[in-house]
Amino acid sequence: MVRLKVAAELSITLYALLFCIQQLLQLAYKWDKFWLRIQSSVLIIAYGFVFVLYVYTRMAPGFTPLSGHVAG
Repeated sequence: MVRLKVAAELSITLYALLFCIQQLLQLAYKWDKFWLRIQSSVLIIAYGFVFVLYVYTRMAPGFTPLSGHVAG
């Protein structure tokens, strides 16, 4: 997305945010199992990074929506 300068759609950006929040809320229930704690932490970091990347593509100048790339 960054290389092609394609802006993320709002729905996928919100999905990444909500998934990250969901994992944060579930972390308390998974804290007693070591591997679940690691898995949840990795998912939180990964989706947090993806969310930040999506927000960047929506805010940075020069990025156009995918519909603009398909039509043009």
